[in-house]
Amino acid sequence: MNWSYDLLEARERTLFARLGVFVDGCTVDAVQKVCGDAEALAQLAGKSLLTLEDRRYTMLETIREYALERLGESEAANEIHARHLSYFLHLAEGAEPELTKPQQMVWLDCLEREHHNLRAALRWALETGEVEKLLRLSGALWRFWQRRGYLSNGLEWLQTALNLEPTRSDATLAAGRAKALTGVGWLLRDFGDFTGMKNCFEECLALCEHLEDKSKLAFALYSVGYANFLIGDLKGSIQTIEESISLYRALSDEVSAALPLFMLGRIATSQGDYERAQRCLMASFEIERKRGAPFGVARTLGNLGELAIYRGEYARAESYLEQSQSILNELGERQLSTWVLTKRGELAWRQDDLVQARSFLDAGLRLSQEIGYRWNTAYALTYLGLVALSEGDLQRAESLCEDSLALFRELESEQDIAQTQR
Repeated sequence: MNWSYDLLEARERTLFARLGVFVDGCTVDAVQKVCGDAEALAQLAGKSLLTLEDRRYTMLETIREYALERLGESEAANEIHARHLSYFLHLAEGAEPELTKPQQMVWLDCLEREHHNLRAALRWALETGEVEKLLRLSGALWRFWQRRGYLSNGLEWLQTALNLEPTRSDATLAAGRAKALTGVGWLLRDFGDFTGMKNCFEECLALCEHLEDKSKLAFALYSVGYANFLIGDLKGSIQTIEESISLYRALSDEVSAALPLFMLGRIATSQGDYERAQRCLMASFEIERKRGAPFGVARTLGNLGELAIYRGEYARAESYLEQSQSILNELGERQLSTWVLTKRGELAWRQDDLVQARSFLDAGLRLSQEIGYRWNTAYALTYLGLVALSEGDLQRAESLCEDSLALFRELESEQDIAQTQR
């Protein structure tokens, strides 16, 4: 490598060393913004130090490590790392609002391609004490981490950012902290820590009340309402979620009101008020459909499928759940997919199709365990136990239900404990 490096012209050596900052490739735009010069890319590729594929330049890892060593010896090293952090912070914050819009799959795939670079940017922010940028970057990525199943890694980064001691206190830092708290809360939901979820959302709500952003306040109210629902405080949940809807409507933001409307439908389903549940869920579905938001459509279809199961409308339930699963597969979404797979398993069990039930439930269980979605792991175990019971395998049924009950107890989910005991 030393011999090859020494043969490069000065301009090529400079660019080669700076390219070491990128992990798993980069685009020409990234090279221009971070390295300041992309003209020598073709020469480096011609000398087999780079490979161009799908408009991304990549290096073999051993070559990249050598380039990074050369970068570390240069006076520009800190500046290049700082530019790299700024570039990918800008990318993540630009992608963040798109993750709830019609082009969300494009942006999810973009973040997936740059995931290694984003992690490298997070590490540099941590190593250099860039608390605000670490909060902003991790806070911008929580939806991506959740949708693509990076639950543990995402939670670790968000909690690390929140645990750092800030060097100042201002509105920008407070907004970054509120966003990171939101991410932690939603990922804790996926791990079944509903008390921790509520604590995060209440802290976020307190911060948002002092920020001049009513939209963030409305989402924080919705989040607190969701947490109240999961810990069994239905009255508090309904009250807070209705406040969220009122605030969104005061902002003339009917699109964002789709989410709390969806939640009111879930609450009504849990109360057995199926007519109200149907109205709320369909209202949410129509908003998501009209704005072309595939994840919102899939989420609402899944819950309409659950409602149809409880109403005994099995053919309709299967249609809703199948449509939901198809959309989620196209999005590459993993977290909600576990729940939909498990719901399809429950539906098949209710129709005495035990082979199909086990197939869906096994798939939901594997994916839940793979991404660390502990609540759905417990849920899938419950229905696998019921399938075993239906098959007459009492020993296996007891073992699976005991595993499910133990996990629900760890997660402190009293409502689900009662269901398993029944």
